[in-house]
Amino acid sequence: AYFLSIDGMNILLDCGARLQGEELYPDYGRLLEEMQDFSDIHLILISHGHYDHIGSFARIAALATKAEIVTTKDTRSLMDIQLLKFGRISRRAESERVRNERYRQAQAIMSRIRVEPVMKTFSVRGCKITFIPAGHMIGAVMIFVETRNHKILYTGDFSVRTMFGFNGMRSLPDLHPDTLLVD
Repeated sequence: AYFLSIDGMNILLDCGARLQGEELYPDYGRLLEEMQDFSDIHLILISHGHYDHIGSFARIAALATKAEIVTTKDTRSLMDIQLLKFGRISRRAESERVRNERYRQAQAIMSRIRVEPVMKTFSVRGCKITFIPAGHMIGAVMIFVETRNHKILYTGDFSVRTMFGFNGMRSLPDLHPDTLLVD
């Protein structure tokens, strides 16, 4: 996950997770050093549907109640499979009642996701955003964010060559980021 605070916008790029014992990383609580609370996150952008990029999505989106959430159609479908169908929103030792409530809440959060096409610039709260094919897996994108004063390219995971039958990454001919975040 990357947190950007630029031109009055608080943007979270991906909401990944990894377990180390019983601890969940990264520690999203550190974001509170930059904001009053999680409702100060304006935008959550998801690069692709692997768990290390979406594993904390349900938790963060539940706290970031005002955030707009945007990804591609394929990534949205993969998130649904990972988080809802595979039940990766629950913890191991939860009762069935708690699991069912967590599932219901996750369904509501998933309904907040806005789907946008690849290679077509769209706007959210004054930011121009373009999803660019990353070639890593189906639906995977690099994310180009352009504000008044910044042009940032976040690569997410990408593949230069064809992998698993997916074409390698693409780029836009007039893409000139000021900042490059390479995952």
